[in-house]
Amino acid sequence: MKRFASDLLPVCFDAETWLFLWDIKPKDDQLKLFDILASWLKPEGILIPEEIFREIEAKNELLHDWLKSNSNATILLDEAIENEVSAILLKYPLLIDPDQIGFQSDVFLFATAIQCNASIMSIRKDWKSLIDRYDLSTICASFPIKLTMLPSIDDLLAMRKN
Repeated sequence: MKRFASDLLPVCFDAETWLFLWDIKPKDDQLKLFDILASWLKPEGILIPEEIFREIEAKNELLHDWLKSNSNATILLDEAIENEVSAILLKYPLLIDPDQIGFQSDVFLFATAIQCNASIMSIRKDWKSLIDRYDLSTICASFPIKLTMLPSIDDLLAMRKN
C-alpha cells in the first residue's frame, strides 16, 4: 500500500542535488532557495529517504543539521521499501556495485518515490555516468515515478510564491 495519496505529489531529491543546492553562490540566492525548500519540507512536501539522509550526514554536517531541524519528512527504511529495493534491483542490478565503497543511495531514492507516490527532482544531468549504464529517465519511466529535471537555480528561485 502506498503511504501518501494526494493530487500534489510529494517530491524526493537525490543527495547530490541537496549538496549542490547547499553550495549555491551568492549566499543570498542560497538563503532564498532554502527558505523555499523549508516551506516545502512540511508534511508530504519533500521526502528524504533515510539512506539519503545518512549520505548527507557523512558529506555535509551543516546541511544535515539544517535538514534535521527543518524536516519531519525522513522516510525510514522499512520492509515495504526493502521489498521495493529488491524489485528495482531485479530489473536494474547495477544500481548497486558490490565493489564500491561508500554510499549507494539512488536505489533507495527510487524505492521511496514508488512507495510514497512521490516524484523525483534532480539537477544531475550526468546521472547516466554516475550510475553506469542506466539513465535516470529510463528508470523513472519503467516505474510509476514522475521525474522533473531542474536545469538551473533560476528555475528553482522562480518557483518561489510571492
